This record gives sequence, C-alpha cells and structure tokens, in this order.
Amino acid sequence: MTKPNNSEPLKSHRDFRNIFLLALHVVVLAVLLWVHPISFTLADRALPYVM
Repeated sequence: MTKPNNSEPLKSHRDFRNIFLLALHVVVLAVLLWVHPISFTLADRALPYVM
C-alpha cells in the first residue's frame, strides 16, 4: 500500500532558471530602451517618402 503524497512539490532548478531568464530579458530590454529611446519625432523619418 502506498502513502498518499500530501507534500507540495519542491521548486525545481528549472523554475528558478525560467524566472532568472525572464528577469534577464526584462533587464536587457530596459537597458536597450534606455540606450536607444523610442521617440516619435519627424527626424526619425529622415528617408524620403515616395508615393
């Protein structure tokens, strides 16, 4: 006869790795937006507009 599994599963290394990778992507995105901020000025459209 087997014992019922009442204990919660322990956090695996995979869960921590996924959280770390998510945080890393957020930090990289924040740094990229800080270095190259998005601006909607007319200077961004420097190429000639052809109809």
